[in-house]
Amino acid sequence: MLYHVSKTENLKVLVPKPSTHGTPFVYATDNLYLALLFGAPKDDFDLLIDFVEGKARVFECYENAFKEIYENKKCSVYQVEDAAF
Repeated sequence: MLYHVSKTENLKVLVPKPSTHGTPFVYATDNLYLALLFGAPKDDFDLLIDFVEGKARVFECYENAFKEIYENKKCSVYQVEDAAF
């Protein structure tokens, strides 16, 4: 099972959208905690997100970045079958 997270509720279809690199993709991961880090809008100048040895690591690019991005925000988690993705 894979997880896709979006700030948009009740999605019926996951549509590829351009990321900071400009190429449209739909992202998903088998790690729910990592997926949740993408549940609020941010860019590469807010947080650096790394995944090492099964653990997500988050580094703030400026003081209180994590709080500014995630405080009082909500998101929706979608489960995606591996084979269909």
